[in-house]
Amino acid sequence: MPFKADFKPLTEGTAVRRSIIFTVCDGVRFDTNDGSALAYHDVLMGRYTPKQATKAIRKYLGEDEVHITRTQVYAQLVTMPVLEFFERGEAMSDPEKVAEYVLDSTK
Repeated sequence: MPFKADFKPLTEGTAVRRSIIFTVCDGVRFDTNDGSALAYHDVLMGRYTPKQATKAIRKYLGEDEVHITRTQVYAQLVTMPVLEFFERGEAMSDPEKVAEYVLDSTK
């Protein structure tokens, strides 16, 4: 018995719902040459406090010159037909495309 009796095949009416959470981070990045502070902006997937974002970005960049002073968390519930979800899935696995989408949606 491979399927349960309530199994529903993927059809046009089947939908996928996902909660997308991302954090927009603002802070400063210090120049190691002259010590000047430069504005720094980044987007992280998930929910972060300023302390957590600072730690994650420092780890990713491999340097301690970044300090996040403010974070804004955005959450969005996305619903789309399952077939469209499969079509877009590969394109949205590119982090640059996701960041571009996120930045456009916060304007």
